[in-house]
Amino acid sequence: MKIKIQSDAIYAASDSVVVRLVENQIVLFSVESDKNDANNEPYFLNTTGQIIWQKLDGRTRLNTVVKALSAEFRTPVKVIEKDVLAFVKMMVEKKMLVMVSGA
Repeated sequence: MKIKIQSDAIYAASDSVVVRLVENQIVLFSVESDKNDANNEPYFLNTTGQIIWQKLDGRTRLNTVVKALSAEFRTPVKVIEKDVLAFVKMMVEKKMLVMVSGA
């Protein structure tokens, strides 16, 4: 199934993910049982992923997150948007993020 990320939608952590802070690093654990053991391994977010993850609060539209990050890091919106959309797509595919509200 091809996943399309909507920049005007709202995304949040899935009910099937447990989020922990371990030595100042965000670690995600899937509690959803899966035949593929790789999906049950902890997922460590890199610095960029952590910054994006913390902005995905289930209330803020993705395009607003992109604009905020663009201003915060003084980086063009298009550059930030590319990274954010790629991150969100990967997290949706891993069932760590879900869309809670579309446009």
